[in-house]
Amino acid sequence: MKNKIKIFPSERDFYEECKKRLIFATKKRLGELKNFNVALSGGRTPGPIYRLFFDEIIKLNLDQNLINIYLTDERCVNSESNDSNYNLISSIIKKTKIDIKIHKMYDQDLGIDESCCNYEKKLKEIKINFCLMGFGENDGHIASIFNYEDIRKSKNVFICNPKDAPFKRISLPMNKIIESEERLFIGRGVKKYNRINKLSKGSKDKSALAYVFNNSASNYYLNF
Repeated sequence: MKNKIKIFPSERDFYEECKKRLIFATKKRLGELKNFNVALSGGRTPGPIYRLFFDEIIKLNLDQNLINIYLTDERCVNSESNDSNYNLISSIIKKTKIDIKIHKMYDQDLGIDESCCNYEKKLKEIKINFCLMGFGENDGHIASIFNYEDIRKSKNVFICNPKDAPFKRISLPMNKIIESEERLFIGRGVKKYNRINKLSKGSKDKSALAYVFNNSASNYYLNF
């Protein structure tokens, strides 16, 4: 089990290589006439990757009906809120005029508990082929898994209420992330590079990032 770490001094190269990794995985699944189930995170860094990814799908004329987008986590807010990961990704989908299905994680009409149960049911019917997410530079959180207790207890899609955070969240559990066929963790800036560099040299902590680093073979693409 070996992690792969790639450093990109150029912002343009960083985004381009992230897109290429996504497209490679997409073409592989679609070439076998199978659905491509990808779990995507929110945040400022992934946005440009998604735009490049969707544009490339259109350019290559890939079968959009076979591509399903799931969320790694979501804030329990209105789907039109700027704080919504669903809104971030669906807005890019609309701008690129691509016809890809995105599975909403939090439905305000259903409420938190039922939304959580519905997503768990959906995930039991599929396997996540690719998981793309960032990570916290200070606390090492991934998705909305913020501490060791969340790692230990999260076997199903779960609700969390991070300290000092204004909203409750719904998150994929750690086992779903580890079980995905491929994981790409992305980060920009020297602090995120330093965090990954320390882990690669054997540093131990109880963060979600450290757990996945030590218990899976994942790709880490960094720009700084």
